[in-house]
Amino acid sequence: MTKAPSMPIDEHTLLEIRGSIYRYAKRRVGSDADDIAQETLAAVIRRAKQGPFNTRPIEYAYKTASNKIADVFRRKHPSFDPALHAITTVTGVATREARVDAIARAQEAVSAEEWDAFELHYSEGLSNKQVAAIFEVSEATIKRRIKRARDRMGAELADHVAREMYAPD
Repeated sequence: MTKAPSMPIDEHTLLEIRGSIYRYAKRRVGSDADDIAQETLAAVIRRAKQGPFNTRPIEYAYKTASNKIADVFRRKHPSFDPALHAITTVTGVATREARVDAIARAQEAVSAEEWDAFELHYSEGLSNKQVAAIFEVSEATIKRRIKRARDRMGAELADHVAREMYAPD
């Protein structure tokens, strides 16, 4: 049995993967993002030496990084529930405190699976097909998750704006 030739990964692709994974990890774990990006990149390189990828290298990298992020949470938070690991940065509405509260409530309205699909699609610019390959589900499932996330977060943020606009002074 001959070993399959390895899929060549050029330096540009490796830098693209590292940047994407760093941003993905930074939004979730902050200061540990650099370590996660480096460990993920090393795993991609090791995997490339073993033979062709079944998916695109970036998809393999996101799966690997997601597992490493969950490991960081388990280490830092012994009671960590992987279903609740979605963390994001804050952007948005009135005061900083109000924005933090509004985004936290909006995100709580969305499941971890919906949030991850939403974030990979909109923040990282991956197609529905690419996100589906990362999570090993159908493209239709990803479309539903993204739509649900959009609808639930939109409703929660609309409620927040309405409360802010019509709140007594």
